[in-house]
Amino acid sequence: MRVVLLTGFTANFQVLTSWAQRHGHEIVLVATEPPTTSVLVTSQLEKVAVPVIAAMAPTS
Repeated sequence: MRVVLLTGFTANFQVLTSWAQRHGHEIVLVATEPPTTSVLVTSQLEKVAVPVIAAMAPTS
């Protein structure tokens, strides 16, 4: 299973990383959540998250 973590608390990251490793899962993205940040939550990674993240990428 590919896992995306969203946490602003280091202890959560450590617990979830350990859990993923024990169960053979791969963490593919880790994001923190500063208080002034907008958060996208979706269960449709390919359909929703990929285009939204791509649209937010800086252009050169």
